[in-house]
This record gives sequence, structure tokens and C-alpha cells, in this order.
Amino acid sequence: MKERITKTKQKDKVVIVNNSGTVIRERNFQNDQLNGPIKVFYDNGQPRLQGQYKNNARIGVWKHFDPEGKVVLEETF
Repeated sequence: MKERITKTKQKDKVVIVNNSGTVIRERNFQNDQLNGPIKVFYDNGQPRLQGQYKNNARIGVWKHFDPEGKVVLEETF
């Protein structure tokens, strides 16, 4: 796996890709804390998890998907 970090003045975006180059995780940091959306993908590119962080805490609706892209669980934080 490879990790790619994009830094701006206020936020850092971390993208992790598998050996095939498919993005398997995206997350955002601000002031060294998870802030903003997080997206996790299966190796086939389908979404696995989508959610939101604020100051390292989960907020809002988090969706879990099966490998075909169907929502199998929703959690609210």
C-alpha cells in the first residue's frame, strides 16, 4: 500500500492506495485531529464506509456498505 499526503495551510488529506493504485481510504486532518469526511473503499473501488469526524469524534450519519455498494448499516453519532 502507498500513502499520499496533501498538505494545505489548515488541512492535511491522507489518501491510501493499494498496490493496484485503487484508493482504499481517504481522510482529513486539521490541527493533528481527524476533521471532515472519511471514506473507505473495497479493493474493487466500491464504498465500504463513509462518515464524518469533528475533533477526532464521529459525527452525523455513518454508512457501511457491502461489496456491491448497498448500504447494510447506518449509525448516527
